[in-house]
Amino acid sequence: MADFLLAVLSWLHDNGLILVLITVMSGVFLVLIYLAIRAEERVERWKRKWEEVFRNRKLRKAEGKARARKDTERKKALTREATVAEDKACGMGTYSKEMQMNKKQKRLLIVVASVIGLMLLFPPFYAFLPGGQTGNLGHSWIFAPPFWSYVGEFMDYPQQRLRETMPKGVGCFGRVDAATLLTQWIGVLIIGGIVFVLFKDSKGDPPR
Repeated sequence: MADFLLAVLSWLHDNGLILVLITVMSGVFLVLIYLAIRAEERVERWKRKWEEVFRNRKLRKAEGKARARKDTERKKALTREATVAEDKACGMGTYSKEMQMNKKQKRLLIVVASVIGLMLLFPPFYAFLPGGQTGNLGHSWIFAPPFWSYVGEFMDYPQQRLRETMPKGVGCFGRVDAATLLTQWIGVLIIGGIVFVLFKDSKGDPPR
């Protein structure tokens, strides 16, 4: 094979065709280089085209999500507006706004509830005295009512000890004065209600 190639080259050289062969081979090489460059450009162009397709698809998907989110928010706003309009038609347009409490009103409710609870734990007591009269025994722990003795001594001892030591007919344990306790509760609720109304438009409450 090598001898054949050498013979061909010698023949071409003898006949002055070696330059023609070199020229043809150079042309073929340049054509191959040109085709390779065009192929690379085409591949790059297809690559950019598919990247643009995928980018547009992502953008459309993102736009669809944003549009769906806006539609949801718009529906919620329309629902709220319809609810407000319905409340106004029923005379309840400002119901939610009027029923909102500020911080001072909430603290006042806690204070009022605490005072009522303390009054219940330490209620007023009274006892039946000889002759059908009643005597005020003051306030005491609800589970340890005071004891009133008929000899004129007021003893604030535990119930069990009094039951064991005091003979019958000498005295009696106090009873909760429900009327006085109820009157105290009503007074606290009235005062608390007045202050609650005064705190309604308090300027010291931070805006919400």
